[in-house]
Amino acid sequence: MATNEVPASVADAAAEPAVGGWALASYTLVLASIVVWPAFVVWGGIWFTISDAMGLILATVTIPLIVGLDRVFAPRAPTGARVARWVGIAAMVLLGAGSLLLIAGQVDHEFQPAQGGLGVQFAGWGLWGLWLTMTGHLARRTGTFGRGVVWSGYTVGISILVGLVGAVQGPAHPITIAGAVGMFGALTSWTFAVRRQTA
Repeated sequence: MATNEVPASVADAAAEPAVGGWALASYTLVLASIVVWPAFVVWGGIWFTISDAMGLILATVTIPLIVGLDRVFAPRAPTGARVARWVGIAAMVLLGAGSLLLIAGQVDHEFQPAQGGLGVQFAGWGLWGLWLTMTGHLARRTGTFGRGVVWSGYTVGISILVGLVGAVQGPAHPITIAGAVGMFGALTSWTFAVRRQTA
Protein backbone atom coordinates (compact mmCIF):
# COMPACT_ATOMS: atom_id res chain seq x y z
CA MET A 1 0.00 0.00 0.00
CA ALA A 2 1.45 3.35 -0.98
CA THR A 3 2.02 5.86 1.75
CA ASN A 4 -0.35 8.36 0.18
CA GLU A 5 -3.10 5.85 -0.51
CA VAL A 6 -6.24 6.33 1.54
CA PRO A 7 -7.98 2.98 2.09
CA ALA A 8 -11.77 3.12 1.82
CA SER A 9 -11.97 1.54 5.28
CA VAL A 10 -10.60 4.74 6.84
CA ALA A 11 -13.42 6.83 5.45
CA ASP A 12 -15.95 4.14 6.38
CA ALA A 13 -14.70 3.39 9.89
CA ALA A 14 -13.82 6.93 10.88
CA ALA A 15 -16.89 8.99 10.65
CA GLU A 16 -14.39 11.18 12.41
CA PRO A 17 -13.13 13.93 10.12
CA ALA A 18 -11.96 15.67 13.30
CA VAL A 19 -9.28 13.02 13.92
CA GLY A 20 -6.80 14.82 11.68
CA GLY A 21 -7.58 18.13 13.36
CA TRP A 22 -6.98 16.70 16.83
CA ALA A 23 -3.73 15.14 15.59
CA LEU A 24 -2.59 18.56 14.36
CA ALA A 25 -3.63 20.24 17.64
CA SER A 26 -1.68 17.68 19.66
CA TYR A 27 1.34 18.10 17.40
CA THR A 28 1.20 21.89 17.76
CA LEU A 29 1.36 21.58 21.55
CA VAL A 30 4.38 19.29 21.30
CA LEU A 31 6.04 21.77 18.95
CA ALA A 32 5.34 24.64 21.36
CA SER A 33 6.78 22.61 24.23
CA ILE A 34 9.97 22.01 22.27
CA VAL A 35 10.23 25.72 21.46
CA VAL A 36 10.08 26.71 25.15
CA TRP A 37 12.29 23.83 26.30
CA PRO A 38 15.58 25.79 26.12
CA ALA A 39 14.10 28.56 28.28
CA PHE A 40 12.79 25.94 30.70
CA VAL A 41 16.29 24.48 31.03
CA VAL A 42 18.25 27.77 31.17
CA TRP A 43 16.00 30.12 33.15
CA GLY A 44 13.34 28.05 34.90
CA GLY A 45 10.94 30.27 36.85
CA ILE A 46 7.90 31.26 34.80
CA TRP A 47 9.08 28.95 32.02
CA PHE A 48 8.46 26.01 34.35
CA THR A 49 4.83 27.09 34.64
CA ILE A 50 4.44 27.71 30.91
CA SER A 51 5.90 24.31 30.09
CA ASP A 52 3.70 22.59 32.66
CA ALA A 53 0.59 24.37 31.36
CA MET A 54 1.40 23.16 27.86
CA GLY A 55 1.58 19.63 29.20
CA LEU A 56 -1.92 19.99 30.65
CA ILE A 57 -3.32 21.38 27.38
CA LEU A 58 -1.54 18.63 25.41
CA ALA A 59 -3.24 15.99 27.57
CA THR A 60 -6.62 17.63 27.02
CA VAL A 61 -6.44 17.87 23.22
CA THR A 62 -4.89 14.42 22.75
CA ILE A 63 -7.72 12.46 24.38
CA PRO A 64 -10.17 13.13 21.48
CA LEU A 65 -7.43 11.96 19.09
CA ILE A 66 -7.02 8.73 21.07
CA VAL A 67 -10.76 8.10 21.07
CA GLY A 68 -11.05 8.92 17.36
CA LEU A 69 -8.30 6.50 16.35
CA ASP A 70 -9.90 3.84 18.54
CA ARG A 71 -12.99 4.16 16.33
CA VAL A 72 -10.84 3.76 13.23
CA PHE A 73 -9.11 0.59 14.41
CA ALA A 74 -11.96 -1.05 16.36
CA PRO A 75 -13.91 -2.57 13.43
CA ARG A 76 -10.92 -4.72 12.43
CA ALA A 77 -9.05 -5.10 15.73
CA PRO A 78 -11.50 -4.50 18.58
CA THR A 79 -9.38 -5.92 21.39
CA GLY A 80 -6.15 -4.23 20.31
CA ALA A 81 -7.94 -0.93 19.72
CA ARG A 82 -9.55 -1.06 23.16
CA VAL A 83 -6.24 -1.78 24.88
CA ALA A 84 -4.56 1.05 22.94
CA ARG A 85 -7.37 3.44 23.86
CA TRP A 86 -6.99 2.83 27.58
CA VAL A 87 -3.19 2.98 27.40
CA GLY A 88 -3.49 6.34 25.63
CA ILE A 89 -6.06 7.72 28.03
CA ALA A 90 -4.00 6.58 31.03
CA ALA A 91 -1.00 8.36 29.49
CA MET A 92 -2.89 11.63 29.18
CA VAL A 93 -4.35 11.36 32.70
CA LEU A 94 -0.85 10.93 34.12
CA LEU A 95 0.57 13.70 31.96
CA GLY A 96 -2.23 16.08 32.93
CA ALA A 97 -2.07 15.14 36.62
CA GLY A 98 1.68 15.63 36.67
CA SER A 99 1.28 19.04 35.07
CA LEU A 100 -1.34 20.09 37.62
CA LEU A 101 0.83 18.96 40.53
CA LEU A 102 3.80 20.88 39.15
CA ILE A 103 1.77 24.04 38.48
CA ALA A 104 0.33 23.88 42.00
CA GLY A 105 3.80 23.50 43.48
CA GLN A 106 2.89 20.22 45.15
CA VAL A 107 5.90 18.51 43.59
CA ASP A 108 9.17 19.81 42.20
CA HIS A 109 11.01 19.68 38.89
CA GLU A 110 13.67 17.26 40.09
CA PHE A 111 14.85 15.17 37.16
CA GLN A 112 15.13 11.95 39.14
CA PRO A 113 11.71 10.32 38.79
CA ALA A 114 12.00 8.41 42.05
CA GLN A 115 12.62 11.68 43.91
CA GLY A 116 10.83 14.45 42.08
CA GLY A 117 7.46 15.40 40.67
CA LEU A 118 8.42 14.81 37.07
CA GLY A 119 8.04 11.08 37.74
CA VAL A 120 4.28 11.33 37.13
CA GLN A 121 4.82 13.11 33.83
CA PHE A 122 7.57 10.68 32.84
CA ALA A 123 5.13 7.82 33.38
CA GLY A 124 2.60 9.64 31.19
CA TRP A 125 5.15 10.25 28.42
CA GLY A 126 6.23 6.62 28.59
CA LEU A 127 2.67 5.37 28.15
CA TRP A 128 2.12 7.87 25.35
CA GLY A 129 5.19 6.47 23.61
CA LEU A 130 3.72 2.99 24.04
CA TRP A 131 0.38 4.18 22.63
CA LEU A 132 2.04 5.70 19.56
CA THR A 133 3.92 2.45 18.99
CA MET A 134 0.61 0.61 19.25
CA THR A 135 -0.94 2.89 16.61
CA GLY A 136 1.79 1.80 14.23
CA HIS A 137 1.08 -1.85 15.00
CA LEU A 138 -2.68 -1.43 14.63
CA ALA A 139 -2.30 0.53 11.39
CA ARG A 140 -0.21 -2.32 9.95
CA ARG A 141 -2.47 -5.06 11.31
CA THR A 142 -5.76 -3.54 10.16
CA GLY A 143 -4.58 -2.01 6.90
CA THR A 144 -6.48 1.17 7.70
CA PHE A 145 -3.52 3.47 7.11
CA GLY A 146 -0.51 3.58 4.83
CA ARG A 147 3.13 2.98 5.71
CA GLY A 148 3.60 6.59 6.87
CA VAL A 149 1.45 5.97 9.95
CA VAL A 150 2.86 2.49 10.53
CA TRP A 151 6.57 3.29 10.60
CA SER A 152 6.36 6.77 12.05
CA GLY A 153 4.17 5.36 14.83
CA TYR A 154 6.83 2.81 15.69
CA THR A 155 9.61 5.38 15.44
CA VAL A 156 8.03 8.13 17.51
CA GLY A 157 7.03 5.72 20.25
CA ILE A 158 10.51 4.24 20.52
CA SER A 159 12.09 7.72 20.39
CA ILE A 160 10.00 8.86 23.34
CA LEU A 161 11.04 5.84 25.38
CA VAL A 162 14.71 6.40 24.47
CA GLY A 163 14.42 10.09 25.38
CA LEU A 164 13.06 9.18 28.80
CA VAL A 165 16.13 7.05 29.48
CA GLY A 166 18.26 10.13 28.93
CA ALA A 167 15.88 12.47 30.74
CA VAL A 168 16.47 10.77 34.07
CA GLN A 169 20.07 11.97 33.69
CA GLY A 170 19.01 15.54 32.94
CA PRO A 171 17.27 17.64 30.28
CA ALA A 172 20.48 18.37 28.38
CA HIS A 173 21.75 14.78 28.31
CA PRO A 174 22.70 13.66 24.76
CA ILE A 175 20.26 10.76 24.88
CA THR A 176 17.48 13.15 25.91
CA ILE A 177 18.29 15.41 22.96
CA ALA A 178 18.56 12.48 20.52
CA GLY A 179 15.24 11.11 21.71
CA ALA A 180 13.58 14.52 21.37
CA VAL A 181 14.92 14.99 17.83
CA GLY A 182 13.81 11.51 16.79
CA MET A 183 10.43 11.99 18.43
CA PHE A 184 9.75 15.32 16.75
CA GLY A 185 10.79 14.12 13.30
CA ALA A 186 8.69 10.96 13.50
CA LEU A 187 5.75 12.75 15.12
CA THR A 188 5.75 15.26 12.26
CA SER A 189 5.46 12.42 9.76
CA TRP A 190 2.85 10.57 11.85
CA THR A 191 0.67 13.65 12.37
CA PHE A 192 0.49 14.72 8.76
CA ALA A 193 0.00 11.14 7.54
CA VAL A 194 -2.97 10.73 9.92
CA ARG A 195 -4.36 14.13 8.94
CA ARG A 196 -4.01 13.43 5.23
CA GLN A 197 -5.55 9.99 5.40
CA THR A 198 -8.55 11.00 7.52
CA ALA A 199 -9.36 14.20 5.63
